[in-house]
Amino acid sequence: MTPADAPWSGGGGIVAAVAAPRWRDVRARLRGVRRAKRPSWTTVAGNVYQTLLYIAVIGGLFVEVLRNALGELLVPPSTGTQYWLGAATALLGVALLLRVLPALGPVTVGPAAATWLMAAPIDRGSFLASRYRIVVVAGALAGCLVGGAALLVGLSADLRGAIGLVVLAGAAGAFLTVLAVWAQVRRGRERVLVRTAGALTVPAVVGIAVVVLLERSGDAPAAPAGGAATEVLVGVAAVAVLVAIVAAVLGRTRLRRLDRTAVTAAGPLLAALTLSVGFMDGSITTGVSRERRLRAIGTVRSRRITGSRVRGLLLADTRRMMRARSAWATAIALLVLPYLASVAVPPRVVPIAQLLGATLAAGGLADGLRAVAGSRGLRRNLGGTNPELLAVHCVGPAVVAVVWTLLVAPAGGSVLSLVLVPVSAMAVVLRFATRPPRSFGGSMVDTGVGLGPLPVGMLIELSRGPLLFVVLAGIQLFTG
Repeated sequence: MTPADAPWSGGGGIVAAVAAPRWRDVRARLRGVRRAKRPSWTTVAGNVYQTLLYIAVIGGLFVEVLRNALGELLVPPSTGTQYWLGAATALLGVALLLRVLPALGPVTVGPAAATWLMAAPIDRGSFLASRYRIVVVAGALAGCLVGGAALLVGLSADLRGAIGLVVLAGAAGAFLTVLAVWAQVRRGRERVLVRTAGALTVPAVVGIAVVVLLERSGDAPAAPAGGAATEVLVGVAAVAVLVAIVAAVLGRTRLRRLDRTAVTAAGPLLAALTLSVGFMDGSITTGVSRERRLRAIGTVRSRRITGSRVRGLLLADTRRMMRARSAWATAIALLVLPYLASVAVPPRVVPIAQLLGATLAAGGLADGLRAVAGSRGLRRNLGGTNPELLAVHCVGPAVVAVVWTLLVAPAGGSVLSLVLVPVSAMAVVLRFATRPPRSFGGSMVDTGVGLGPLPVGMLIELSRGPLLFVVLAGIQLFTG
């Protein structure tokens, strides 16, 4: 080896420049290694065909049953109401994308890639380019789904308007994904997107409430003229596609500024989502989400709690609830659910929507109840009996359920059903909170339809909570 070829010289102290390998060569090497361990294409094609076949058969049956059931229950409102509800739904979907995208990364890499490839002297922008393209396309597809949901509600009727709406929604989804990558590059900008999502949620929820109230009062809003609205929608969609393409190209140039902290921050949440699906246990994801929320709060003002133990527990649980801003925002957004149901389904079904909303609103603010019910050590340190501790931590969510029910009482329902809504909601929340730890043992049953062996014991455990909700929803249907 000559001194020019050596990475460093022996005694002169002259360091020679070492050319960084191109990402194209590294990627070709990785593909070769993966190809050697990859199964044959016939095996992959057979597995994909079998999976798609069962999805098509079982999914088709489910969709057909759901269509027949909803076809008898749904009561379509007027055309103008459908149009403006579709517009509010699209705005709410955009806010949801803005809220979810920063939490998911969106450009992420696994631990192995973050440890070895991100530390290697390669072009980081080229390494992350493929992941960037995938997330931008995924954002566009998510936007198209939001546009499809708006079409189902009734935002556009003609074919050109429908195509323009879906294209506009897809371009908006891609643009929002690029904004999330921009926030990932410049740390601390996630709050801008989250606040923007909150600012968009308010007019969307208020718009849905206003349209529903106008429909219920008999003064339904009118839809704009079809021809003019379609031309404007198509023109805006064309401009949005151009803006999305320019933003995606500019976002590609910023990938090299992403460090390992930025591309691995969402790793625990994605791993928790994967485990929750695989083990059918949503508590894994909720635990990670709770930890991320507590980290986002940062420092809090410490206050001394005086008085009896029960009073101290109530104050502590109240302060815990007041810090859950996202849960409060969700509870407020759920207020439109019963009013929306009052114009889309028969009056007898509205109490079920009230029960669902009250359960979700109270359950989102029951972190203290879940923490106490799931930890023997915590209950032992707090003192008192288990029923007393559970009752104390049910007070806050119960108050939320009662107030929430009073706010949605004008949507419909009898006096008896309105009285049962907070009681039933708290019964379901308490049932969920006191579920025992998941047991992954037990007997397995093979159904013979290609789904593989099913864990009977785990399915029975999963029914603890949802089954109670179904029973109480049936009671609400008869009392409404």
